[in-house]
Amino acid sequence: LAVSKKGTILAFAEARRVDGNDVGDIDAVVKRSEDGGKTWGPEIVIMDAGTRSVNNQCPIVDPKSGRIWLCANVTVPGRRPILISHSDDDGKAWSEPKDITEGLYNPDPRAQIFGAGPGAGIVLERGKLAGRFVVPMNFGFAGTCVSGAVYSDDRGVTWKTGGMLRTGALMTEARCAELTDGSLLFNARTIEGKRAHAILPEGGSKDTTKRWLHPDLPAPGCQGAIFRYSWPKDGKPGLILYSGPAAASARANGALFGSYD
Repeated sequence: LAVSKKGTILAFAEARRVDGNDVGDIDAVVKRSEDGGKTWGPEIVIMDAGTRSVNNQCPIVDPKSGRIWLCANVTVPGRRPILISHSDDDGKAWSEPKDITEGLYNPDPRAQIFGAGPGAGIVLERGKLAGRFVVPMNFGFAGTCVSGAVYSDDRGVTWKTGGMLRTGALMTEARCAELTDGSLLFNARTIEGKRAHAILPEGGSKDTTKRWLHPDLPAPGCQGAIFRYSWPKDGKPGLILYSGPAAASARANGALFGSYD
């Protein structure tokens, strides 16, 4: 989900045309609600790669211009191109997708891009990097999939590879939240019964080697979401929200967790 500058709710999805498999004839689509989610308009196709998969939709809304960006990847044998598209009319029409992959490959030959998000990106709100667009990215590194970031400091015109987890421990399908010191907290999927956390310094620019499983957040192995709801103010703590399954045993019983520290 994303909310446009005009207040329209945008629900992005993978339209799996043939079956429920992760790879196949899959389009990137969106539906719009202009009444707070009570009713929804028709499905709008944003990216269609024919019989190939368009996976892992990851939107960002520019709080200044109102332009809505969508990042996704196409599953092609041997590579996964990263595409971006944008809308300037509140999500009704979308630009022709642009392949930004070439500028994103990490100089470390051991790291490969596996795919975007999924979930949503963020726009940094504070400090010298305020206005930076950040898309959580899945990288292949040290024989597994790890979380990292790509970012834009010119409001989506160009994109660069940021930091990533530099250890061979599974950490994938992350979302991130901005912390008070300007670093980014990544919360990600694992196969270990708990959600993984890692912090990328300097607005996602730098790598980290530290990853830990959070004891408060169960995870059966699926996507989840983290989101900064508020900042500390007037002596009161800020609030970061996490949504996901309430137990590690099943993809069920969705719950909302909150952290004030």
